[in-house]
Amino acid sequence: MKFLRKVLDKQNEGSIYLEILLAFFVWLVILSTVIPSFLHLTLARKEILIEHMGNQILSRQVQKVIYDQPIEASIQQEGYPAYYTVVQENMEGMKEICVYYKSMENEEKHVCRTINNQ
Repeated sequence: MKFLRKVLDKQNEGSIYLEILLAFFVWLVILSTVIPSFLHLTLARKEILIEHMGNQILSRQVQKVIYDQPIEASIQQEGYPAYYTVVQENMEGMKEICVYYKSMENEEKHVCRTINNQ
C-alpha cells in the first residue's frame, strides 16, 4: 500500500500517466462486463418479439379457419422473418394449424394449435 501511495503521490513525475492508465483499465473491466450483458438482453428481446409475432399470426389464422375465411400461406413483415402457415386435417376430423418461422439463430421453429372441425 505504501508503494501505491508513493507512486500515486502528486509530486512524483509521471504519476498522472499511471492514474490515466489505471482509470483506463478500470473502465475496460467495467465495459467488458456490461457490453456482453447488454448484447445478450438485446438478442433475447428480439427472439421474444419474433416468438410473440408467431403466436399473434397463429391466433389470427385460427380465427380465419374457424370462420371459414381464406388463410394466408406466407406472411412477411418488416423486421421479422417470414412466417408460413400450414393447415393439416387428421383422422379424428380435427384441424391442426401450424406457423413455421426461423429464429435469430436461424433454427426453424413452429407453434401449433388444434381445433375441432365443426
